[in-house]
Amino acid sequence: MRHPGKGLDPLPAVAESWTISEEERHISLHLERMQFWANGDQVTASDFVWAWERMLTPSLGSKYPDMLYDL
Repeated sequence: MRHPGKGLDPLPAVAESWTISEEERHISLHLERMQFWANGDQVTASDFVWAWERMLTPSLGSKYPDMLYDL
């Protein structure tokens, strides 16, 4: 997802769609299948997990990890 469009509704980016759990505590992102890195590798959910964990690694000096801990 990316910044909201008109009416503040989120717009898709790499995720083609998403679902929100009934209790509104979990969001499942459904990735667009035809997304590729510059080297030709397909973008996967594992890529996002790796990037998120990297941003939360204190020794790497991320500027805003506190914003991500509760997500």
